Amino acid sequence: MIRGFPTFGENARKGEAGVNHVCQIVSDEFQWIFKRNHQEHDFGIDGLIEVVSSNGAVTGQIIAAQIKFGKSFFNEEGPLGYIYRGEF
Repeated sequence: MIRGFPTFGENARKGEAGVNHVCQIVSDEFQWIFKRNHQEHDFGIDGLIEVVSSNGAVTGQIIAAQIKFGKSFFNEEGPLGYIYRGEF
């Protein structure tokens, strides 16, 4: 490791992979707009999802997304999918 430079560790790589995955789903499957919140401005909100109607109209509806990624966050399954028990 070179002294004085920031590091891009395993947690940062996992976080980046999670944001990329969600971005792809929002764009490809929903055909909505994903606006990434860059890391220097990330205080819990990783991105904003802007809803687009089926006719392509941008609705003004926005979903703030906090993205968790990795097995440690999703090791409990429920009847509808995985359960995340975050801390406040």
